[in-house]
Amino acid sequence: MVRLSAVLERLPIAQKTQLGEWLLKRLQKASEPAQTWWAVGRIAARVPFHASAHFVVPAETAGVWLQQILQADWKKTPQAGFAATLIARMSGDRARDIDSDVREQVIAKLKASKAPNSWIEMVETVKELDAAEEKQIFGEALPPGLTLIDA
Repeated sequence: MVRLSAVLERLPIAQKTQLGEWLLKRLQKASEPAQTWWAVGRIAARVPFHASAHFVVPAETAGVWLQQILQADWKKTPQAGFAATLIARMSGDRARDIDSDVREQVIAKLKASKAPNSWIEMVETVKELDAAEEKQIFGEALPPGLTLIDA
C-alpha cells in the first residue's frame, strides 16, 4: 500500500502533503520498512514521472521534510539518502527546486555518507536519467524496446 500511494502522482497536493507527513511519522519507528523512504522521496519528488508540475508538492514543504530526512543516519539507512536525492533533485524550474542552502546540506551529507556519484549529480545539476537510474527511482524498468521521450 505504501508503494502504491507513492506512485499516485496526480493526487491533489493537499492529499500528497498529508500522505507524506503520515509516512514521515511512520519512519520515526525503527520497525518501519526501508521502502517507506522511497515512497516519501517519490511523493515529494521535484521531477514527476508522468504528472505535470501542478501536482508537485511545494518546495517549502519539501524543504521541511528534508530537514527531518537530514536527521537520519544515511550510512545505516541509504534509502533515506535516496529519498533526499529525489526530493532535492534539480528540475531546472525555480518554482519546484528547493532552497539552495538545503540543497547544499543534502549534497554534503550525500558525500559524507559515500552515496553514489549519480545521486550527487542529480542534486547538483539538471540530469537526464539512464535506464538503471529510472529503474531505481520508478521501481521497475520499462518493457524492452520502450523508451521515454520528451514531448
